[in-house]
Amino acid sequence: MRRPLVVFVTLLILVMSHTGWGRVDYFPQDDFIPGWKAYPTEEYRNAEELYMYMNGGAELYLEYRYAGLKVKEFADDDGGSFTVEIYSYAEPWDAFGIFSVDTTGAPVDIGEGGRQSGVITRFWKGNYYVRVFVWESKPEYAGIPETAAREVEAKITSSQEFPLYLTQCIKHNLPIAFIRGEIALRQVAGNWNPGEISFDRKEGGAWALPEPPDQPGCLILSYRSEERMEREYENIWNRITSNATSYAQGKKRGFAYDSNELVDGLEKYQDGVISAIIWAPQAKDETICAEAIDRIKDALSIKED
Repeated sequence: MRRPLVVFVTLLILVMSHTGWGRVDYFPQDDFIPGWKAYPTEEYRNAEELYMYMNGGAELYLEYRYAGLKVKEFADDDGGSFTVEIYSYAEPWDAFGIFSVDTTGAPVDIGEGGRQSGVITRFWKGNYYVRVFVWESKPEYAGIPETAAREVEAKITSSQEFPLYLTQCIKHNLPIAFIRGEIALRQVAGNWNPGEISFDRKEGGAWALPEPPDQPGCLILSYRSEERMEREYENIWNRITSNATSYAQGKKRGFAYDSNELVDGLEKYQDGVISAIIWAPQAKDETICAEAIDRIKDALSIKED
């Protein structure tokens, strides 16, 4: 009498373990480019398997809510080859996040956002981040990554349910990198080290890249509760003032000055359902620091169209 229940539970476990993919095959048809042979698809479902696939760099992909990777190789009779990688993530903003940390290459209109260089085309769409690359830079291979990428893109259903603070920033054309952890932040911010920031892997934060060039980038940390935002604000404020030569703090905004005459600005922001901390580090002076924070506040403000 228990057998149906056992079968049901077994099937449920199998379904849940493949929520990122199901039975859908997003790869191009094996013969979509005449003369190229497709090899069987390989799958890397968890962190351990991803480390086996990558000789280095897996940590960055795992900073987001990784749901698996599928890889397909194609080869021609002359020894050439190209690879299609399709990364699955828990939410669309995870896929956007892993795409956003790399700003190299020229923009290309594929998916929700794409970039490409001579040997690689990459894009994100829905819950997926896709990379297509050739292994040799030859003129006859030049169009293959984009062609294959468009084949994949056409099969993926679009979904863009972003947190409101990300939606507002993107709507205002801010160059945004979504982050969930320290490795992702360092990848974007370079050598700047913010210290031990508490990232929520369900919420994350965003790094607004410098624009215009004389303004600092800003870190935006969004919180679901005002209490938690207040607590984290105090933690960050204590860190940036611990080695400051002087500082000034108001009700919502503070500035800390270091020995190199650089300024860190910190602000608590609330407007509607958005509760966030805006941190502008290492600005040249207080005016530039304030302008950078105000630029983010303008983007976060909820305005009716």
